[in-house]
Amino acid sequence: MLTPCEVAVKCVLPAVRAMIAKELMTRHKLKQMDVANLLGVSQSAVSLYCRKIRGKAINLEGEDDVVALVNDMAGSMA
Repeated sequence: MLTPCEVAVKCVLPAVRAMIAKELMTRHKLKQMDVANLLGVSQSAVSLYCRKIRGKAINLEGEDDVVALVNDMAGSMA
């Protein structure tokens, strides 16, 4: 059985990173390498986020509060 912290690290954090990466590349027109540097991950990880291979365990895109926080975070990072 996973603890709540383990669930957050394995499911929620990658999903949020994927949403931030998507936002930075679409709205702010950043390249994968730039997004990777901002997020502290590799360019290949960003590529996996974009192709929905990584960060797909939980879908948070329908959660308005999460989307608003992700948009704010991406705007601050850009």
